[in-house]
Order: sequence, then C-alpha cells, then structure tokens
Amino acid sequence: MAHELTHLVLDKVTEGNIPRWFTEGVAQNEEYKLTGFQFGGGDYSFDKKTMYDLGKMDKDFDNLPDQRLAYRQCFSAIQYLEKGYGPDSVHQILNVLAGGGSISKAMDKVLGVNLEEFQSDWESWVFKKGLFANNQELQAF
Repeated sequence: MAHELTHLVLDKVTEGNIPRWFTEGVAQNEEYKLTGFQFGGGDYSFDKKTMYDLGKMDKDFDNLPDQRLAYRQCFSAIQYLEKGYGPDSVHQILNVLAGGGSISKAMDKVLGVNLEEFQSDWESWVFKKGLFANNQELQAF
C-alpha cells in the first residue's frame, strides 16, 4: 500500500513528469522506510553487463526481461542518491520535475551532474560497495 500511495503522490506533485525508474525507486525506498519490505530480497546478484540503462528503464520498463533486476536497480539508484547527495536531494529533484523540468535538468541543477554521469557514478558505487555481489541486501549500505 505504501508503495502505491507514493506513486499517487509523486504523480500528483509532478503531474506525471517523472521518469519510471525514479518513481519506482522512490516508491520502493518509501515502502522500505515505512515497512522494511524490499522487493526482490537479498538473494539476487548481477554484474555491470546485466544492468539496465536508466533511459531504457524509463522508456521500456514493463518490457524489460528481468523485472526483479529492474526494481532492485531503481531502489539502489534512489538509495545512492540519498546517500551520495543527501536525503533532501530527492525532494529537490521532484521540485524541478514539478516545475516541468526534465530529469537531466533536475540532476544538473540539484546534483551538478548529468544523467549519464549519475548512472556511471551510481554503477561504480554499487560495485565498489559490493552490492548485489555475494547476495548482499541493499539495506547493508
């Protein structure tokens, strides 16, 4: 319920101007904070070759062959965002999106990086931390 309510609020605030990966990640993150539930559990690993591009997840999320992987990636991207740029970074990005800005504009304005740099930095962080390797849960970071 918390997950779906978060989607409702995000859609209302941004008037639908929100990338799919971002809304899925924020919804999972809020659900995790409120209930401790984590989609996909901790028994899943992937490597850099299997990671989905954020742009692809935005455009074709429902058709990705491994939905569990996609959801875990969205969750970890938001976790990275909060840990790397501060807990208010999500709200600041949402404010830019609510004003009609793109995710690229929001990231540039709030984080000082473009979407491609964010994805590269996030992927490096995931693998540096060893997340998804050795079946570690996201909450471990």
